[in-house]
Amino acid sequence: MATCPCARYAGRSAIGCPAGGQGRSPGRQQSGVLPEEMRLLVSENPNARTSRPSQVSHASGEGENGAFAPAAVVILAAGEGTRMKSRTPKVLHTLSGRSLLGHAIAVAGDLGPQRLVIVVGHAREQVSAAARAVAPEAAIVVQEQQLGTGHAVRMVIESLGVLAGTVVVTYGDMPLLRGRTLAELASRHAQAGNAVTVLTARGDFPGFGRIVRDADGAFLRIVEERDATEAELGIDEFNSGCYAFDGTLLADAIKRVTTSNSQREEYLTDVVEILRGDGHPVGALLAADPAEIRGVNDRVQLAQARRALNDRILTDWMLDGVTIVDPASTWNPRHAHHRQGRR
Repeated sequence: MATCPCARYAGRSAIGCPAGGQGRSPGRQQSGVLPEEMRLLVSENPNARTSRPSQVSHASGEGENGAFAPAAVVILAAGEGTRMKSRTPKVLHTLSGRSLLGHAIAVAGDLGPQRLVIVVGHAREQVSAAARAVAPEAAIVVQEQQLGTGHAVRMVIESLGVLAGTVVVTYGDMPLLRGRTLAELASRHAQAGNAVTVLTARGDFPGFGRIVRDADGAFLRIVEERDATEAELGIDEFNSGCYAFDGTLLADAIKRVTTSNSQREEYLTDVVEILRGDGHPVGALLAADPAEIRGVNDRVQLAQARRALNDRILTDWMLDGVTIVDPASTWNPRHAHHRQGRR
């Protein structure tokens, strides 16, 4: 089941989710299709409002084993998660021995960021305590009112100042997202010299924003489902809501995000349009495994994610030579891995 991001964090990928979550019709035109051999393509707006050259600065560092380390990873975990129908905050529900937030923190740790930032809001005391228990070095930023993803990131910048270098934004409810996927997003972003790089996936994700590309496959824009044309609804590449930004440009653009939408909230997707409109290069990276962008909104999706993550771990074990007689009835309760570094 695809998880509609508008239900998790307004403005993340889709502003409005259609009733019933209907997908696209099979006969619709597949526009904006990305060639399989071209997972990362950069786009600059030839009709930008300004003609100044892109001034992208990626002052990040080097992580473990010489891998690229972003300046910061920001985890958005302020949402209430009412569809869980639980007194427990959504991001503290568990699977494979970790909370949803714990998985997000572990994935962020794989990148070796210079700073880890966690945005909290609903049940902030509980969520903050849980975050500090596993990541005492993390900076906790409070979003007093949940006014959209753009507002959450603005609270980070207002609290901590400009985060120069590559800033990765992800979420506290995506337990299937792999560290290596975020690491590739950050490193490819820096290599391309982009102002922002969007993590995308192919599949069927009702309610998610579509990625529109030009005839050469270069990124053009994100179109929300409710605003899409019939041809755009046939696009099978979707916005995950995860991004790698140039931190300096992000700090400037986030101040220009408006609330001129039906939800009266600040959407992070608007930053992408602002940066491209300013003439800065924008790119998109296609996730190798579409399941990674699925999030958790309710207990059904939590159970589905728990099964998928358990299957992934057991598959790693079996490929490493461990005999598992019946994977369907075998559970790994502590998120242990047979070989270090596998995720």
